[in-house]
Amino acid sequence: MPGTEEIWSNLNNLNFAASHRAHTRPQPEDTEKVNDTSESVSAFVSLLTMSTVFDVGIGKSYAINQLETHHDLDLPTKLQLCYWFKILPWLTPAFRELISLPIESLGPIGIAKILAHILHALIQVKHQISTHRLTLAAVVPPAMARMLCHTPLTCADGWETGWKAGPAEMLQHPDIF
Repeated sequence: MPGTEEIWSNLNNLNFAASHRAHTRPQPEDTEKVNDTSESVSAFVSLLTMSTVFDVGIGKSYAINQLETHHDLDLPTKLQLCYWFKILPWLTPAFRELISLPIESLGPIGIAKILAHILHALIQVKHQISTHRLTLAAVVPPAMARMLCHTPLTCADGWETGWKAGPAEMLQHPDIF
């Protein structure tokens, strides 16, 4: 969690920005900019922290809503916030999105943000998916004898050849296809 000084600094910046927006009238050409949140992720995390500490439901809801659509919120931070603040609606989508990414794409900073037991679960799920995919690729499903097959043996050979050249390759190398 962020430190106390960082929280107060971010809240002061957030308060100033909100106060400044409330006292300035938007010009007609600036109407699309009014809806754009320019506050940093850390400011909303600070608001979320203080709202949680002091049990301010509206502040917590506001911070969660702003963070949910914030373009600078990365997946490891989102997962970290899910854990810290019990934001359950974010958990499944964030975890699924992290599973779909290669671990290397997170970088050392992103990996450091993920708690050890969550990182362990993430790696375990990725390993299970990879093992399942490779097992499906290695084991050819049984061929079904159709009316066009002259003999079951030729049908099975044709099926195995077709399987290894098509779906098995896709399962072994999903990043290429």
